[in-house]
Amino acid sequence: MREAHTACLACCILGLLLLSACSSAESRLKQAEQSAARQQLPQPAPADGLPPLPRERVDAPRQSSYVVSAYYDGLGAFSSSAGSFIAGNSLVIPASPDSLGYAVYAFNTNGFNPSKLEVALRVSSNDRCWVAIGDYGLKAWRFYGPYSSSTVINLGANRFLSDGGQFFAAVVPTPGAEVSCDYLVLSYENALQAPFSISGTVTDEHGDPVGGVRVLSDPEFVEVSSDAAGKYYLPLSSAGTFFLSPSSTAGYNLSPLSPTVEVDGHESGVNFSASRVDVRGRIVTSSGDSLSGVTLTLQPGGLLAMSGADGVFEFQAVAAGASTVEAQLAGYTFEPLGFNIVVGSSDFELDDFIATGGAPTFAVRGRVINALNGNGAAGITLLLNPGNRQAVTAADGNYAFFGIGNGSYSIEPRFSLNTFSPESRTVVVSDASSVGNDFFSTPPPVTYQLSGDLIDGNYALPIAGAVVRIARQQSGKLLDVAEMVTGADGRFSFNVPNGTYYILPEKSYYKFQSPAWKIENDDYDYIVAGTLYNDVTWQSFIEGYVYNNCIQCHRPDASVPATPYLRTYQEVITSGTLCNTTVQADAMPPQGGNPELFQRYWTEWTNNNYPLK
Repeated sequence: MREAHTACLACCILGLLLLSACSSAESRLKQAEQSAARQQLPQPAPADGLPPLPRERVDAPRQSSYVVSAYYDGLGAFSSSAGSFIAGNSLVIPASPDSLGYAVYAFNTNGFNPSKLEVALRVSSNDRCWVAIGDYGLKAWRFYGPYSSSTVINLGANRFLSDGGQFFAAVVPTPGAEVSCDYLVLSYENALQAPFSISGTVTDEHGDPVGGVRVLSDPEFVEVSSDAAGKYYLPLSSAGTFFLSPSSTAGYNLSPLSPTVEVDGHESGVNFSASRVDVRGRIVTSSGDSLSGVTLTLQPGGLLAMSGADGVFEFQAVAAGASTVEAQLAGYTFEPLGFNIVVGSSDFELDDFIATGGAPTFAVRGRVINALNGNGAAGITLLLNPGNRQAVTAADGNYAFFGIGNGSYSIEPRFSLNTFSPESRTVVVSDASSVGNDFFSTPPPVTYQLSGDLIDGNYALPIAGAVVRIARQQSGKLLDVAEMVTGADGRFSFNVPNGTYYILPEKSYYKFQSPAWKIENDDYDYIVAGTLYNDVTWQSFIEGYVYNNCIQCHRPDASVPATPYLRTYQEVITSGTLCNTTVQADAMPPQGGNPELFQRYWTEWTNNNYPLK
């Protein structure tokens, strides 16, 4: 059946290219299918008023020709069909037997003609996938394939660029197929003069190439991305001293952080190492087939991933320490229910999750009862694990978890000042819903105010935007009671009954005291001091400030670009005195509202000659 669908789409595609007139009913049907496909995929606009095409290739004079690579991971699609979903950095594109699946990608080449397109695909067994490219000579999509794996398409001298210099490519599964698109790389020759250059390679901790890492030069501020082979090439118009700034949106830690390169020609071998820890695994059925669309949760952190067409999932840039990975898909149960792992300094490969496909699921129900009057207790949050699912009690105190497969689970009330009996429940689901999982809740007695000021220990100024949690000890572990975010005054306040509470402030780059306060029939007010982990440096504070307050406008591709550009360490310190003056005048960001503490940090950083780290 799938082969028949593939043949049908092939006929539609040939109809797109040939546009031949057919008189038979079968031909008219194929033309209708072709028209429907064309309506669902964005069409390249006709190019009117073109000058006569040159008979021979015309190149601008140059001293060094180089190839530029534009890189998109699967998520870079600007348009995709309904039902497509994200799995890590990939896009999974399903196509039903009677509807079109697609993802369209748009590349800006600045008018330079592309030479080849690399498409990294993962296709389920027996499935196929087309790659469509906007051909502005034909004024239609040109189809390549179908493919059962990754491919490289040499583009030749066809007219693939729109009037605006854009290149369009679409990934199109055959009917009934499902494909994971990992990345696309478009290569094109830049014919501008490049009398000077810096080039190198980006590799990971295993020595494998890393694509999509951006490298920016300062001065000249040329930015390129590494290609699928990890190579980058920075064209420069002059010699001199250049600072390079590598960056990654995929969670890589890059080294060196800001190398200095003396350029007196074409400088090669300026390499970067990229490292991160990924956790990977696979979902298979009991018969060994891949299962896509399964949601995976990694705790702590609540990171989500989804299995792709080959059943593979991946958590990227995972922090070191103990973690739990659990699988969830309605209608399926999994063996094991979850993996407890300890993440270290290298990638972690999990054993397979075995899914029992199509197994029925059940509900877990219960009620939270006010122990003082027997009424239902509303608004109580309960947590079910494995799965990290939450339910909140209704007005009558009832709660329910749905879509639960066979297995053993724990239920625990959370985020409440009430005390509960029992403190948690173990529930075993075995081919039937589990009911009567009740808790008795005792509301707190008279409460008192637990408040304080969060201040910088060096400047005695309030710290705004910090999350302050309070927790109390129960059965040998800390349970969160409540949390809030400090305002401009650094103030926090909670109403709590008698007891001992731990104050746990959190804010990036800061370390805090975590005092334990005993509330005993009275309000209590305290000062909690925090300090930066390091002195004020680019990495400890200024970089985050610039990212949150400046970079949206101070870059060339902003809707209303503002100068000076403030994207990198080198750009900021080049205008360091001006930046500090503007911050002290409360004019950056334009809406003002700079806390005095932030102004002190900028002054300290400026006076210390802009330390990097």
